[in-house]
Amino acid sequence: VTIDPESGDLYLGCEPNNVFKIAAPNYKIAESLFNVTEAADFGNSGIEGISWYKDGMLLVGTQWGAYLWAYTLDGTVVWRKSMNTVALGLKEIADICYDPVKDQIWIIDSETQSIYLFNGDATEHLATYKVNFGGNCESICLDYNNNCVWIADDSDASELFKIEFAF
Repeated sequence: VTIDPESGDLYLGCEPNNVFKIAAPNYKIAESLFNVTEAADFGNSGIEGISWYKDGMLLVGTQWGAYLWAYTLDGTVVWRKSMNTVALGLKEIADICYDPVKDQIWIIDSETQSIYLFNGDATEHLATYKVNFGGNCESICLDYNNNCVWIADDSDASELFKIEFAF
């Protein structure tokens, strides 16, 4: 799930390949926005991450192949990258968070239990941070107000972790 910071509209990435919009302020109806055709056969390893991105676009990522796309809201692909070729060792995209303050892309990989940091165009791997919580860390959120990164685990324990971070 991600949110348009100006309108409050919600966007959902749903496996294997669907992107939906739920309009603010009522949040009642999920309308199909577009499909990521390439991810249709990825099943439970399809779209796993989605994030609001610069210039009113969305980032969409898959577990299988660690593919990352930038889409306009009308479903036009702006670019597509296999992130495991940008960051050796990255295995999957479990979630994405775009940082508009620093123009950076944060990806959490539940396979490697790591956070991967990229420049805003996903062309340069800047850093890797091990999280080692065990479980299945599949959600990431940056929190500048509290100087931390939030990681959610969707295993049976369903835990939420706070990592203090100096941005």
